[in-house]
Amino acid sequence: MNCINHYLNEYQNIINKMYCKMMSVCLSDSISYNFIVQFLPYRYAGIKISANLLNYSLNEDVQDIAFSIIKEQTSGINNMLEVKDQAKDLKNTYQDLQKHQEKMNQIIEAMLEKMTMICKDNINQLYLEQMLIYYQAGIDMAKETIQYHVIEALQPILEGIIYHQQQTIDQINKIKENS
Repeated sequence: MNCINHYLNEYQNIINKMYCKMMSVCLSDSISYNFIVQFLPYRYAGIKISANLLNYSLNEDVQDIAFSIIKEQTSGINNMLEVKDQAKDLKNTYQDLQKHQEKMNQIIEAMLEKMTMICKDNINQLYLEQMLIYYQAGIDMAKETIQYHVIEALQPILEGIIYHQQQTIDQINKIKENS
C-alpha cells in the first residue's frame, strides 16, 4: 500500500470516530455544555489528522499548518475542559435546544460528507482541502452557538474559534495559491 493510501485509511478512521463521538454524546438542557461535549471530539480529531499528516509530509509550509493546528486544538481542549462543568449550570429553552442541535447536526453531517468526498493524489493538497472543510465547519458551529444564551466563560472561546480558525483558513488558502 502506498503512502497516500496509508494516510487515507488512518484519516478515514479518525473522522469516522470523530463523527460517532460527536453524534453520540449525552446532551443536556444546556447549549453551552452540549457545544463543548460535541466540540471536544472535533478538536481531538484535528490533532490526530494533523499528526497523521506529519508522518507523510515533507512540505514545510504544510507541516507548519499541521503543528499550528495541533497547538491550537490542544490549547482549545484545555480551555473547554476548564469550563465544561460550569456549562451545565445555564439552562436553555427546549425550543432553543432543539433549534441549535438541529443546526449543529446539519453542520456535522455536511462536514463529514465533504471531508470524505475529497479526491487528491497529493497528500499535502489533500490535507489542506480537508482542513479547509474541517475549520469552516468549526467556525460554523461556533457562529451557530454564539447566537444563543451561553455561559460567560464560553463566549471568548467561541470568539477565539471563529477568529483563529479563520486565520488558519486564510493561511491555507495562501499556501494553496503559492503552490
